[in-house]
Amino acid sequence: MASEFILPAVEKEVRRRSLRWNREATRVVVSRHGQQACVMGGVARVFQSILAEPSVVHGQPSSTLTMVNA
Repeated sequence: MASEFILPAVEKEVRRRSLRWNREATRVVVSRHGQQACVMGGVARVFQSILAEPSVVHGQPSSTLTMVNA
């Protein structure tokens, strides 16, 4: 697993570059989503945008959009 090599380097940089109180409050962990992590992050970002402004999608009021069954 790549995390065996990457995680120690990331933790070392966090210790070196961060303020003590931020460092103590932060945990660096390996994602449980594996290769799907990027996709899950993208989906989470879309949901976050929709939930933040549910009446606007892509700059248009949602009333002008039509729903399509897939």
